[in-house]
Amino acid sequence: MNPSEITLFDIYNAVDPNSLENLIGIHKNPSPECPVGCKIHEVLVRVKAAAVNPLEILILKGSVKLIQDYNMPLTLGNELSGIIEEVGKNVTKFKKGDKIYSRLPIDKIGAFAEYVAVN
Repeated sequence: MNPSEITLFDIYNAVDPNSLENLIGIHKNPSPECPVGCKIHEVLVRVKAAAVNPLEILILKGSVKLIQDYNMPLTLGNELSGIIEEVGKNVTKFKKGDKIYSRLPIDKIGAFAEYVAVN
C-alpha cells in the first residue's frame, strides 16, 4: 500500500437486494492526516481488524432505514480494533501508537476502511 493513499471499498444499493453483483466500488483517496483527517477531539486510527456482523446485511437491504437512513455509496463497518496514528490537539487520554478497539457511532460508520477518525 502506498502510504500517501488509502483504498476505499464502497457499497452501493442493489436493484436486487439478494444479489451482491455490482455492489462494491473501489477507489483511492489521499491518506487522512490530523487535523485534516480528524477533528481536534478525535484520533485517527489505522484499522487492523473490523467485525462483520448481521447489521451490515441489514444496512445493505435497507432494513434499518427507520433508525438510520444511510446515503449510498457507503463504507460499512461498526466495530474495529486498530492503532492510533494521529491525535487531535484536544485529545488527552490517548497517544500515537496506542492499541484501541471501538464501536463507531451510528451516524459515522466506516470500520471497513483502512483509516477512521474516532471521537
